[in-house]
Amino acid sequence: MKLGVVGLGSIAQKAYLPVMMAMSEEVEWHFYTRDQEKLAKIGKQYRVTNLHPTVESMIESGVKGVFIHTATHTHAALIQQFLENGIHVYVDKPISENLDEVEALMALVEEKELLLVTGFNRRFAPMIQELKKVSNKNMIFVQKNKPNGSGTVQFGIFDMFIHVIDTAVYLLDEEILEMSHTVTETDGQLENCVVQLETENTICIATMNYKAGANLEVAEVQSPEGTYKVTNLTDYASDSYGEQETRMFGDWDHTLEKRGFAPLIRQYIEAIKTGGKNPVSLESSFLSHQICEEIVSENE
Repeated sequence: MKLGVVGLGSIAQKAYLPVMMAMSEEVEWHFYTRDQEKLAKIGKQYRVTNLHPTVESMIESGVKGVFIHTATHTHAALIQQFLENGIHVYVDKPISENLDEVEALMALVEEKELLLVTGFNRRFAPMIQELKKVSNKNMIFVQKNKPNGSGTVQFGIFDMFIHVIDTAVYLLDEEILEMSHTVTETDGQLENCVVQLETENTICIATMNYKAGANLEVAEVQSPEGTYKVTNLTDYASDSYGEQETRMFGDWDHTLEKRGFAPLIRQYIEAIKTGGKNPVSLESSFLSHQICEEIVSENE
C-alpha cells in the first residue's frame, strides 16, 4: 500500500517517521516537502526513494492515504486537494482555525466516503485510555502548564489548548449541555485559560497556564468509586477508599507508544486497509474545534 507524507518538519521527524519506518515492509512510503534539499536529505536518511517535487506528483503516484504535517494555514487547501482525488487524509491538529472550513471539509469527507483523521494523539495514550474506562464520572480536571509560553489567544488556543479540550471531550461520556470560559491576556498575548464543560452528571474543568514556571500535564477523573490521575501522559495513580495503585511504563517502552502517536498511526493505516471506521470520529473532532472557535471568537 502506498502512503504519502506531506511536510517533513520537526513534528513529522520526531513523532511520526520513527513509527512509519518500522512499517516499511507493509507500506511503500512517499515523501513531499517544499524544501527539496531537506527532502533529499531525509529520503536518504530513511532510505525512501519515492520523493516528489510537487503535491500533484504524489497524487499521480497512486497513494491511498496521506499524513499532512505542514503549517496550519496550509491544511484546508491540502486536505481538499487530496480528498477530491479520492485520497484518505490524516492531519495534525487543528484541521483549520476556521470552523466553516472544518465543516466544509467534513462534508466533503462524507460525500467522498473517505477518512479525515485529526491527530489527537492523547486519546490513544494508554494511560489516558485507562481514565476513559472509569464509570460514573462526576468530575474531570484536565490541565496543561507551560513554563513561559507566548502567543496570541488564537494561536495558544488552537496550537496547544485544543489538545486539552479534546482530552476533555474524549473523557466525557455524555453530551455537553453547558460551557463557560475565562481567558486572561496581556497586550493580546495569552496568559491562561479556564473552560468549564457540564453534562447531565459530570463537570469538567480544563485549564492552560502559559506562565506556570514548569511543564506539566495532568488529567484526573473522579467518581464515587475513587479518584484516578495521569501525569504527563505516563504516570497513573488511583485511590479508592485508601486502596492506592500506581503504574508507570517500563524503561524500554517507546515514548511514541506512551504518548499515543504510534497507536493512532497504526489505527489510521488499518482503517485504510480494511475500510474500518475513523479512529477519531468527525463528530468528536468537530466538537473540539467548535469549543476552541467559541473561546477565540468570544474573546475578540
